[in-house]
Amino acid sequence: MTHYETLKVDPEASPEEIRRAYYRQVREHPPEKSPEQFKRIREAYETLSDPQARRRYDAMQKHGGQIQELLAEASTFMDEGKYEEAVSRLKRVLVLAPEVDGAYNLLGICYCRLKKFEQAAHVYHKLTALSADVALYWYNYGQTFYQEADSLESDDYRRPGLYKKARDLGRKAVELERVNPEFYIFIARTHTAEKRYDEAEKWCERGATASGGNRPDFDALFYLCEVYLFSGQLDKIQKMAQRIDSHLPEDEDARKYAAGRFADFAIELHKAKLFDAAGSFYKAARHFDPECPHLKELAGMAGTVSGAMDEFDRLKEDSSLAEGIRHLVVYYLADITGEGFEDKDTVFSNITDRIFSVPPSVIISSVQRLRRVYPNSYKLNDDAFDKIEEIAKNSQSQPAPSGGGGGGGGCFVVTATFGAPEAAEVVRYRHFRGEYLTRLLPGRWFIRAYYRFGPYLADWIRPRPRVRRVMAWLLGKLARLLPAVKDGRP
Repeated sequence: MTHYETLKVDPEASPEEIRRAYYRQVREHPPEKSPEQFKRIREAYETLSDPQARRRYDAMQKHGGQIQELLAEASTFMDEGKYEEAVSRLKRVLVLAPEVDGAYNLLGICYCRLKKFEQAAHVYHKLTALSADVALYWYNYGQTFYQEADSLESDDYRRPGLYKKARDLGRKAVELERVNPEFYIFIARTHTAEKRYDEAEKWCERGATASGGNRPDFDALFYLCEVYLFSGQLDKIQKMAQRIDSHLPEDEDARKYAAGRFADFAIELHKAKLFDAAGSFYKAARHFDPECPHLKELAGMAGTVSGAMDEFDRLKEDSSLAEGIRHLVVYYLADITGEGFEDKDTVFSNITDRIFSVPPSVIISSVQRLRRVYPNSYKLNDDAFDKIEEIAKNSQSQPAPSGGGGGGGGCFVVTATFGAPEAAEVVRYRHFRGEYLTRLLPGRWFIRAYYRFGPYLADWIRPRPRVRRVMAWLLGKLARLLPAVKDGRP
């Protein structure tokens, strides 16, 4: 049943005829006797007595199915990021029904996504003229200027004027809908963009209490943490987490939600290599979920990386550290911060070769100094540095044969198997390595990989007599074949 049928008037009825029909229907169906019928009568009258609402209603009645189909297609294209296709559908809607203000709103959003800010502003200028009492449209109008300002270079002279326009339109939205915290946060963002942090903080606080009630708005307080980030007041973020916590409902889901918001933001800061800031947000997340081991690990890593970066300038000039140890710190720091390498394995192998090319005593003193003077750099991979020190100590306790590279001249597995670096098999393998493998590119690759994993295999073999016996038999058989390999015989 249409609104016209509910009021029992013709679709061409005048406003006066609609008014008289409404009162006639109310007398027949008063709210105390026919509440459902009265509700339909009231809805029909409110729609048809407002000229603008009546035009929209008439358009939907005439082209309703086609309009709904076009709007659905436009929404699908917007979800897929195909904004040009969405624009074409929305324009067809507005040709059929110029009064459908929701289509104007979506069209403005599409133009903003396409960075066609002039067209977006034109759409919202028209929309706010048609529906001046809808706060959302004024807010989106302001977003148009805010996003345009954000798209410009930081020193562009147009930015201040655009932020002011955005702010003025945001205030218009606040006047129309004072209980919506989102509008206050938007105004705070315009101040933050211009580094007016005191003003941004004031608008966040206003937004926090805008909706009334006993609990301040979470989003407004969370954005206040972002203001503290931008203004360099990281110490206030943890305090804000405590304030938010004091107003959360007694609900585990609420705490998980708060922890997730802080953690997600921390991850983005981590990706941006803002490790100090990421650490502050990770700690805030742990305030809401202190038992989460993943958050604890992330918070610790962010703090370690930040500390290592602070130590870096001193470390790279510290001649008391072996060059290879310094390079390994750089390797781990670059790997964690996402700098990356073209060939990580080759870089790592070159670094370990350099480390073990110096006397064991130098390696040991370097690792110990790293642990004592540069604790965060050491924590980047403390297990690896500890292992390097252990290998150097084992090498120091044995005679250093020719060929270098630690105990047994780097023949870790053979030495662990036969028990002494001077054993005939160890000498034979060391000679094969020096006289044959080092001359071939694949051989050098093998040696680099072996220097990485050999010490771990040796540690596993050494305390297992049965494994050592099997290895001695196997390596002894292979040792007799080495001359044939060197001579090129199968």
